[in-house]
Amino acid sequence: MGDKNKRSHLWSFIVIGVVLTAYAFGVALNAMNAREADVIYKKDEGVALECVVTWEASGLDELMDKAAEMEAPVTFFMTADFAENHQALVASMLAKGFDIGLLCADMDGLSRDAATLISLGADVSHVMPASNVDSSALEKAASKIGRTTVLCPFELKNPVTDPAELIKKVGDSSFDGAIIRFQPAKTTVKAFSGIIETLRQMGLTLSNLDDGNQE
Repeated sequence: MGDKNKRSHLWSFIVIGVVLTAYAFGVALNAMNAREADVIYKKDEGVALECVVTWEASGLDELMDKAAEMEAPVTFFMTADFAENHQALVASMLAKGFDIGLLCADMDGLSRDAATLISLGADVSHVMPASNVDSSALEKAASKIGRTTVLCPFELKNPVTDPAELIKKVGDSSFDGAIIRFQPAKTTVKAFSGIIETLRQMGLTLSNLDDGNQE
């Protein structure tokens, strides 16, 4: 009876091991397929900061100055219409060395909108879906025109007015490989320096989506 129980337990462990191995393989395969489809939802290492600009926020200049002073790479995502209506802001971002990506609000106009940003001097290597755009459809369309879709696992939403609360949220939720999306709201701008310091104190490096990590 004892031998039967031992064999039964052994087979249970074997079955569990097979299931876990299959699961791990599936996760790795999904990640590989995502890379092949030109999708980034997690960096291999480090942290990337993505600022979605949908209005002419009063704190944008201050945010850019802080990021430049702290040598913190930021990619600014915006629609083509916004960029066309704020060409001086786009020029300022590019002059300060920031990357600009396309916030896609219109799937049918993807190629046209990318061309608009490129005409303003932006590289537009990356696109991000707006809230009304299907990310799966965008992935396929963007890949066809040689662009990479960015999907963010960590959005720094800003329902608070205390910068310390945002800084704490970053400290509690950030991880190696995170892509952090945020908007240039007043509280976020005030918290920005503390956010960068917190990430670095956690031992996390900051880099653009495709660049090597920077200290």
